[in-house]
Amino acid sequence: MGAATAERCTQRPGCRYRGRQVVKVLLRTLQATQMAGRLANKLADYVKQYSIPQHTIDRIQEELKWVGLTPKQKTQQLLGQTRFSGSEFRRMGGADQRVAEAGSRS
Repeated sequence: MGAATAERCTQRPGCRYRGRQVVKVLLRTLQATQMAGRLANKLADYVKQYSIPQHTIDRIQEELKWVGLTPKQKTQQLLGQTRFSGSEFRRMGGADQRVAEAGSRS
C-alpha cells in the first residue's frame, strides 16, 4: 500500500491499514518486553550461580528501578534528595547534561 493510499485510508473509520500498523507496534512491544524478561531471568541466574553479595544485588535493583522511571519521576526523586550517594550524584550529572543539551537545541 502506497503512502497516498495509506493517508486516504487512515482518514476513513475502520481502515485495515491502521489496524496493521497497530498490530506491528504491539508485536514489537511484546518482543521488547519478552527480551527484557529473558534478560532479567539471565541476570537472576547469574546472581544465584556466582553468589553475588547482597549490596551488589541492591544496587542492581536500584538501577533497574531508576531506568523504569519517567523523566518527570526522575526529576522529582532527585529534587527530593538532601544527600546524594555516588549513583545519585552521577544521575544528577546526567540530568544536568540533558537539560543543557535541550537548552542548546532551543
